[in-house]
Amino acid sequence: MNKKRLLIIILVFTFLLIFGIYLFNKKNKYNSLVVSNEKYEEIKQSRMESNGIKIENIKFNDYSILIDEDKNTLYYSMIDNSSKYNPTVKYDTKNYKVVVSEEITEEKVNNNNMFKLMIYDDSKYHEYNLIVTSLPILNITYEENTKKDKRIPIELYLFDNRNNAHKKVLNSRGDLNIINSDNDKKNYTFSLISESLGRNERENNVSILGMQRHSEYLLNSLYDDEEKIRNVFTTNLWNEMSFSKNDNSEYVELFINNHYVGLYSLGYNIEKETLNLKNDEFLFFKNDFVNSEEKYETTTNLDGYISYNKVLQNQIKKNIDKRQCNGANCPKIDSYKELKKYYENLLSGDIEKIKMVSNLENSADLYLLYLFTQSSSNVSAETFSNTYLAFRRNSNSYFVEFIPWNMNYTFGHIVNQENNYKENVSDNSYVMKYNPITILLELGDNDTKELVKEKYKKLRDNILSEENINKLLNNYEDKIFNSGAYLRDSLNWNKDSDNNLPNNLENFKEYVTERLKYMDEFINNL
Repeated sequence: MNKKRLLIIILVFTFLLIFGIYLFNKKNKYNSLVVSNEKYEEIKQSRMESNGIKIENIKFNDYSILIDEDKNTLYYSMIDNSSKYNPTVKYDTKNYKVVVSEEITEEKVNNNNMFKLMIYDDSKYHEYNLIVTSLPILNITYEENTKKDKRIPIELYLFDNRNNAHKKVLNSRGDLNIINSDNDKKNYTFSLISESLGRNERENNVSILGMQRHSEYLLNSLYDDEEKIRNVFTTNLWNEMSFSKNDNSEYVELFINNHYVGLYSLGYNIEKETLNLKNDEFLFFKNDFVNSEEKYETTTNLDGYISYNKVLQNQIKKNIDKRQCNGANCPKIDSYKELKKYYENLLSGDIEKIKMVSNLENSADLYLLYLFTQSSSNVSAETFSNTYLAFRRNSNSYFVEFIPWNMNYTFGHIVNQENNYKENVSDNSYVMKYNPITILLELGDNDTKELVKEKYKKLRDNILSEENINKLLNNYEDKIFNSGAYLRDSLNWNKDSDNNLPNNLENFKEYVTERLKYMDEFINNL
């Protein structure tokens, strides 16, 4: 074979290879696939509908989009960049062509428009629904016959559509726990798992959607909150107000086994590692409105307080063992004894003792947060709930920092009441009874009064200014409503027949603005 013939063969082979790649991986801009309504209907009418032709892998802007085969629906999560409304579309076909019914626009996305995408050849066609969202997509898959009364092995897929996200796709193994509730739309927790070089399972600590690296995450269904705003807004507001941070909550659209579930907030539980507690420091969670604080002298373990300190004590012992500690030389730490000692000082009536066991800056932050947000999830007339207490060591004693949790019932949305929240805007009764600030104010401590007033003034000039509040709420409004997610969630959970459902946050914004006026009056009258 001479060189000329060999060269021809190579060129022909290369051409066929390139042509084959083109056929199997056609790549177009979305708008170039748009045809008129007449043309679209003409294609359908002149062919037979068939489930035998399908797109097994379709990519928008080089990322695979989620396909719900049962509902015949594609889900495209837009990356916030210049091509989001006209993405590059790449698909695996043989002799099939692809067309779409209309262009993607901001208004259509806001209104949860159902776009149509059709694949066809000379004799048959198959039509998909196409849904477009501006939120990240989280898909959790597991075996359908898995028992739901224990942690379920899962495969997790997250598409992070933030423009500045370094890694857009997260895949991980893990375990899922379904949190029982009276609502059909459940809450979930999941843990991420990786495999070591020795094939041993270990925690997979990763940052999701820019949050702190963690392996345990929580999905909040937001079911009881009509506007889907309160827990996310209040949690993130606390993080702006306080040094004792919870982590931000982020909105996602959740899928289970490729089936749409709804709009959720993603965050994670507070743990020792989250708060950077040292080995000899403690963490409690008050999870019940039982008023055990006033009976601290007559009880062994205060009711309603969950101790997270068994792990801490095991770690303490482990570290002591490393220092060759043994027997009587090993300290024994009774966390409940320290909890009771805290309440002994807090309820002593002695201003100096109260201040000794308190982080007053943190206590003032929580005092103002619960009062401003009217957090009935966390405060009742007699006690408090859904709050973490972190015991930090200061020399030979401990002081307490508070971290709020689960603030679904805020801003007039009262636990066990219908959501006619406009009547509650002037209610300033959400003062946490066992907050050191409350007790010190009752004792007439002027330094505490000045601390609260000065802190509130700084907040009003910055974080709680109407300008900043509106900026935050406009951002959440965009995520909840302008993504189309609110409508999808409502339709999925049979709330579409309720004509009173909101289509924006205007009423909520008005309520928060009015609430600030009553806060101004309350603080001024301290």
